[in-house]
Amino acid sequence: MKLINRVAKIIIFTIFICAIGYLIYWLWQRQPGLHTIEKPSATIQQSKLEDQQKAPQHQLNILPEDGTIVSENEVQFQGKINPDEYILIYSKFFQNIANAKPDGKFQQDVDLEPGLNIIVAAPLQKDLTQNQSAQISIYLKDKEDPQEINTHLSGNVKNIFDNLITLTTTNGEKTFRQKSSTKLILPEDISNSSKKQNNLKDESIRIGDYLIALGTVENEKEFNALLIKLIRENKPQNTVLFASSQILTGVKQNLFSVKNLKDNKIIEFSLDKNSKIVDNNQKTDTKNIIKDEKAIVFYKNQDSKNLATSIYLLP
Repeated sequence: MKLINRVAKIIIFTIFICAIGYLIYWLWQRQPGLHTIEKPSATIQQSKLEDQQKAPQHQLNILPEDGTIVSENEVQFQGKINPDEYILIYSKFFQNIANAKPDGKFQQDVDLEPGLNIIVAAPLQKDLTQNQSAQISIYLKDKEDPQEINTHLSGNVKNIFDNLITLTTTNGEKTFRQKSSTKLILPEDISNSSKKQNNLKDESIRIGDYLIALGTVENEKEFNALLIKLIRENKPQNTVLFASSQILTGVKQNLFSVKNLKDNKIIEFSLDKNSKIVDNNQKTDTKNIIKDEKAIVFYKNQDSKNLATSIYLLP
């Protein structure tokens, strides 16, 4: 009997030890990342590397930079993109196309309008698709502007905290301080209304106003606003669009249609006396708008129509 009891105790003890061991093993298996580390195979890593090397490395380096102030209306844009690609440089005042050289360098002269010019630079790949674009604001100063100004900020007022103003610009949020020495120029309609009604609130900056802050950069980072121009009506914007197109019809009654290569949608354009048609860097007429040819069409929405402002016929 004693022998049977001893054997039973040994069996029970063994079962207990096994149960404890199994429990510990089960808990260890439940811990994430402690027991199995999967490494990508060399074949997968090599495949990803080859894909990255095959993918076009699109980069846009361009001058002048956003925030530039100039005193002459003629400005040359220059920079570097992928070799032999197109770059579109346009605003509501002008539309131009430059072709990069085999080394990727390009340059394009443009004529600015007085005041703020909001410009888009958009590289196009060889299949006329767009990867990225940059918005560049350049200010052409006049004789009344302070001569020492060398940079500007422009955009809608998002927040005002004491004298700290936050603007939503084309390239993100920017802040600056309105000092007691900062001159504020109001639009004529606001200024005249304030004089008639003696309403000082009309002369203060509000959230939603469009500001052009002109000044200098101090200590390599702090913006010193010398002059603020406030705009409430007809806020500056670039309303021009473009379509990389395959022409579907010739011009009839100042109308023609294209297939937008971006989404294969059909767009109908109208022409007027100011529409510019360019073929091989030379101005031409509507007879060269031919079916199945490729073109870059700059346009704006006007009276529910797509008015073509500039048409660049491509080889």
